[in-house]
Amino acid sequence: MSEITTYVILSKILSSQFSGGINRELSEWIYKGHIVVELLRPVNLIFTLWSKRIGELLFFLVFKGIPVAVLGIVILNGVIPFGPKEFLLFSFSIIISIGLSFWIEIMIGLIALFTLNSYGIASTKSALLSILSGGVIPLFLFPEKVSIFLNYLPFAGMVSVPINIYLGKYNLIQALKYIGLQMIWLFLLGILAVLFYNFAVKKVVVQGG
Repeated sequence: MSEITTYVILSKILSSQFSGGINRELSEWIYKGHIVVELLRPVNLIFTLWSKRIGELLFFLVFKGIPVAVLGIVILNGVIPFGPKEFLLFSFSIIISIGLSFWIEIMIGLIALFTLNSYGIASTKSALLSILSGGVIPLFLFPEKVSIFLNYLPFAGMVSVPINIYLGKYNLIQALKYIGLQMIWLFLLGILAVLFYNFAVKKVVVQGG
């Protein structure tokens, strides 16, 4: 019961990031025409968005994430990290998970260059990521074959993998394997996002002022 309680607390905290994200700000820039100014700046747009994402994450952790996690675990009788090794791996896995969600957010936001609005797609993204990452239903509750398949997708690395490491559900070899898989997906999604970015910015259309 304590582990399930902890899973629910942490999964809600992590999956709450899906409802916002850089994609909304990026699509708003595109809709209002501010994207032109951002592209003219001497700093790469992706770097600018990454810096904003890190700033938002730090604010979220300090004022919402960590306080809610501590209070939730204390009040609802959750569990602390399985051990110091698991906590370090959990922290590293969380950092990678933010990178995974960032690349997806970039691609969702860039779709606005073709649709002029990505609100519907962003809402769909939030719902799908919450389900496929284990944010709504733990992946181990799915049928075995479905669970195994989902664990090898990049979405599991955003919620399920970090929390299972935190709870000590993986031994060291398994934890490193899943972190390695996270890093592979981070690299592949990064390449895909950059390629899509280079293609999409050629289609800039300004709507509004």
